[in-house]
Amino acid sequence: MFTFMSFEISSTSLSLNRPDPLIFDGNVAENWRIFVREYDIFIGALHSDKTDKAKACILLNLIGKEGREKEESFTYEAAEGDVPAESRDDPECLKRKFAEICLPKSNIGLTRHHFNTRAQMPGESIQSFVVDLKNKAKSCEFGDLKDELIKDRFLTGVHNDNLRRQLLKEANLTLKKAIDICS
Repeated sequence: MFTFMSFEISSTSLSLNRPDPLIFDGNVAENWRIFVREYDIFIGALHSDKTDKAKACILLNLIGKEGREKEESFTYEAAEGDVPAESRDDPECLKRKFAEICLPKSNIGLTRHHFNTRAQMPGESIQSFVVDLKNKAKSCEFGDLKDELIKDRFLTGVHNDNLRRQLLKEANLTLKKAIDICS
């Protein structure tokens, strides 16, 4: 069930979905990813002018009862040198704290294995394949090589052999150029 909030912009009525509370069952990492994305959209659309404290209160309100109970167990570090104190009045601090309990520790070897074995599936669009490669690459810690490695994985994973041959003929092939050729 979604709750809608309406507001006026230039005489145009818009409805925005209020984020559903964070669910701590099932795929918590995916639930967190969806919640924080929806929260950021909600804040950006309706509350971007609010103080950080107000945004933090909105986050705690939207996250739901179970999330508020978990927040009560958070430890906030005091200021140390040039590092400011952590605070429940800082929405970015709250998001970091919740991410610590919602996101599993990454196994770089396994993450890169999933990336490096990804191939375009029959019937999968080029766009869908590229989006999935980019999403997988986010957690691979590739640094400055990220686009180059995505291009290489795209090149080796594209399903159509004729397209692959055409891409291999290109000198100085970039990811953008490869996508443009295949689109």
